Amino acid sequence: MFAEQRVVLHLGGVPLTRAKAWEKFLRDVGHWVIEDFGLFSIIEKASEEYVGKIGFARFERDLSSQTDTFIEMSWTLRSCFHGRGYAFEAAIASQAWFDEKFAGRTACVISPDNKASIKLAKRIGYLDTGNTQLDNSSVNLLTRDVR
Repeated sequence: MFAEQRVVLHLGGVPLTRAKAWEKFLRDVGHWVIEDFGLFSIIEKASEEYVGKIGFARFERDLSSQTDTFIEMSWTLRSCFHGRGYAFEAAIASQAWFDEKFAGRTACVISPDNKASIKLAKRIGYLDTGNTQLDNSSVNLLTRDVR
């Protein structure tokens, strides 16, 4: 998935090597072990194909001064599944799970050019909090509160 140009377009723009993709996978698994939350795999029921991943992570990016949280909601889908409603369905399910188990504020960090992800974030209840610089790129910050 991270080798697809269309997938990484708004994630730094450079396809990942197999080793870098493996590092991401290990980080995702580590979240479940250490934080008791993380990213879920999205699997299409009919074909049993891997669609992508969605969930929550603590990426340790310094966002707290602008978002008052370190916990981010994140999603990435294989390009052949873009625009088919899987992200929305998975976002609702993972958010319901997270809201039941944890409370508080979460954030989304999205490239301003990634209109589809900004639209999804707003659709599931995230509100614009402003823009900031992250890794020498401008990003939109959106937050959502559950108390």
